[in-house]
Formats: sequence, structure tokens, C-alpha cells
Amino acid sequence: MRIATVLMLSCCLALLAIPALSDEIHLKDGRVIKARVSWKAGDLIKYEKFGAVMGVEKQQVKYILTKYTQKYKDATVYLENGRDLFCKLILQQRDNVSGIDCIGQESNTSLNSENVLAILKGPKESHKFLELPEPVQQKWGPATVYLHNGEVLKAKKIQKVGDTVVCMTFDDRFDVAVKDIKDIRRGHQGTHRLAHGTGERRLIGRKEKLQRLEEDIEKMLQDEQKRLNNSGIGAIWVDYTKPKT
Repeated sequence: MRIATVLMLSCCLALLAIPALSDEIHLKDGRVIKARVSWKAGDLIKYEKFGAVMGVEKQQVKYILTKYTQKYKDATVYLENGRDLFCKLILQQRDNVSGIDCIGQESNTSLNSENVLAILKGPKESHKFLELPEPVQQKWGPATVYLHNGEVLKAKKIQKVGDTVVCMTFDDRFDVAVKDIKDIRRGHQGTHRLAHGTGERRLIGRKEKLQRLEEDIEKMLQDEQKRLNNSGIGAIWVDYTKPKT
């Protein structure tokens, strides 16, 4: 009995002496190599396992997991240049030394972490503008803004400023209160419609308001001139010239 106990303790101590295998080298053929540590060496990925140093060609490696790797599944990477990538698996080192690896279904992409604005769970279609980080909002680009009253605004650029969303069209600016917005979607696709509301109507901007005001003034003066001519009370001529724009 005493001999069996000694043997059991010896086995436990031997297991404890074996270094932990913290790195996982995932190969393109589906195999996984577990190692104590791994590193890049030219065209090889070298690793240490049970005291021996071995290597595998870099082109055979799909990705590497270490104890410092942060993993994101089915997430979108938003980039500094305005582009975005949907990745089945994202690998990011805590120190960002190795950058960020986007593992797709057909290909892998290595990204410089300095060019990444944010990593968000799910595809971009599930992300709402008002919930995005500010750096991503600034790169959002063309968008369609839907209001609770049924109005629709197509903007070439939008930006959230406090409790207001500033919408820039090609010739005007609209400041819309956040509380009045029902939804914001990326792009100007014609399929965008509200489930409820009074239909698709364009918001009136500053230039359009000025144009309508000029038209109303011109009509008012013309009506007044007709009234004076019909009243027979004399020659009071009203002349109106539209200001140059």
C-alpha cells in the first residue's frame, strides 16, 4: 500500500514537471499542434514541445492561438479607411504586436491594429448607427434616415452631435433630433421603406424653404396687383424682382 502511494505521488510530480502546452497551431488540413510556445522564423512557424524545437511551413498554418489571444466569433471589423470586414473568427493579441487576424470562410486577412476603429459582434446589418462608437459613425458615409412621422431623408454623410444627428445632402443640411429618428440605415437603396408611417416624403431643408418663401412672396405680390387693378382705385404698381442666387 505504501509503495503504491509513493508511485502515485511520483507520477503526479512528473506530470506537474511537464510544461503547459499553451499555444495551438491550427493547420489548414484540420490538424492542431499543441505547443508550449510558438514563434515566426522566416517561412516557418517554430514551436517548442516537450523540450524539442520543431517547425511547420507558414503556408500550412491557418491561425495560431496563444494564452494572450482574444477571440471574437462572427464579428465585423471597422477600418480607418471606411471599409469593413465580416470575419467568422477574429484573433487579436492583447499587446497588438501581431496585429489582428480575420479568419474568413475562404481566406484569411492580417490587419494592422492601428488601422482598426472597432470590432463589433455580428454582421454590419445588425449594427444601429446611434449605438456605434463615434469613430465608426464618422466613417459611416451615405445613409437613409427614417423619422417617426414617416419622413425619409437620404444623406451623403451623417454625424451625431449631442442629441442631434446632422445630415448633409449634396446641397443642404438637416439637423434632426435623435428622439425623432426611428431608424438609420446605410446607403441609399430604394428598398428602404418604413413598416408604418405616412409614406416616403423628403424633409424640407434651408435652401428649399427659402425657395418656397420666394415663390410665396411672388404669388402674394401678384395677387395684390390683380386686386388693385380690379378695384379701379388707381395705379399702384408693385414690382418684385427675385434676388440673385
